[in-house]
Amino acid sequence: MVQESKKQEVEEIISKISNAQSIAIVDLHNLPARQLHSVRKKLKGKAEFILKKTSLIRRALNKTGKTQVEDLIEGEKAIVLSNLDAFALYKQLCADPLKVAAKAGQVADADIMVPAGETQIPPGPALSEFKQAGLDARIQAGKIAIAKDGIVAKKGATITPIVAGVLQKLGIKPFQLKVNVPVILKGELLYQKDVLDINEEEFTKEISAAVSIAFNLSVGIAYPTKDNIARLITKAHRNSKALAIDTGIVLPETLPDILAKAMREASAVNAKVPEQ
Repeated sequence: MVQESKKQEVEEIISKISNAQSIAIVDLHNLPARQLHSVRKKLKGKAEFILKKTSLIRRALNKTGKTQVEDLIEGEKAIVLSNLDAFALYKQLCADPLKVAAKAGQVADADIMVPAGETQIPPGPALSEFKQAGLDARIQAGKIAIAKDGIVAKKGATITPIVAGVLQKLGIKPFQLKVNVPVILKGELLYQKDVLDINEEEFTKEISAAVSIAFNLSVGIAYPTKDNIARLITKAHRNSKALAIDTGIVLPETLPDILAKAMREASAVNAKVPEQ
């Protein structure tokens, strides 16, 4: 009876996998239940989370020929099935990260700054801890105040117990906990996390820069396209007019410039002739 039940579960997973365009692997280790609930709620109707025993998921993936990700299903893993594009699915899975407190031993992924201002923390041992963390801490109106902005941990630095304690006292949560998606399988293409996790703002800037460079290069080598043809025609007209003026080819549009050039040259020659 138990065996039949498991077989039925595998068949259900197989059916769902067969109807999905994208399969995301989600690592549930250290993922808070409330964050998982929030992501599932947000993706309702767009994606389905398969939270089953890994052995059942592996069997279903094997039977559907998804062997590229079969071996990744171990430990606390789940799969998310969707018809969204791989990048769109990753973005929605990892959106709205949960802010979490710093722990001693963690490595700062960016400079951690404590802003200047008053606190509600009374002086005492805490004042010494603030100063040990590198902050310009003072007593003001019976409370600890931060005189100026201070960086308590630079990017790449290990968080010390003192710094972790100070940040917790101030209620500063410098780390973000995102849903960990190691890979997404879309058709036969396997997208790794380092490919999916892109900075859209930086990526857009790089694309814009590349477009600008390509446009300028195409104009420089006179390679016509629908985007640069107007610029090339303008450049060709300007160059041909300059050439006509230099060689004295008289045309209605070059005549004023040729006469002006002749006057300048005549004036230059006249200036060199000594007065009698």
